[in-house]
Amino acid sequence: MSESNSPAAASTPTGSKPNKPWNDRNQCRFTGRLGGDLKINQTGKSPVVTGTIYVTNEYDSNGERKKNEARVGFVLYGAEAVAFAQKAGKGDRVELEGRIRGNSWTDKTEQKRYSLELIANATKAAVLVKFVPKEMRTAA
Repeated sequence: MSESNSPAAASTPTGSKPNKPWNDRNQCRFTGRLGGDLKINQTGKSPVVTGTIYVTNEYDSNGERKKNEARVGFVLYGAEAVAFAQKAGKGDRVELEGRIRGNSWTDKTEQKRYSLELIANATKAAVLVKFVPKEMRTAA
């Protein structure tokens, strides 16, 4: 295959470097429940919203239904983040889309620690279902 017929060459604008054919992207979407009320802070001129989303995977293993729950910390920036925080609350089913950021630090015992968090796109954050506590639900 000649260079001009390669998949990378076909998707490369004239004068730019060829893209990797596998097009690696740091992009993910989570749908789950908020683990608590969101925290709004101010850093410089921009508001920052932080929280935790609980996501669950259910799968069959040896014919049994199993649940695997994970907590994912997330950060939202800007005015849209504040608007999302004002309408979302603990237990709400939400969808967040963004990218993963890795963090590292040394704790008090001189151990190196690592974490991952979702840097969510506030314009794509959505409350899918509002949580209603059992005591407030009416019988049908």
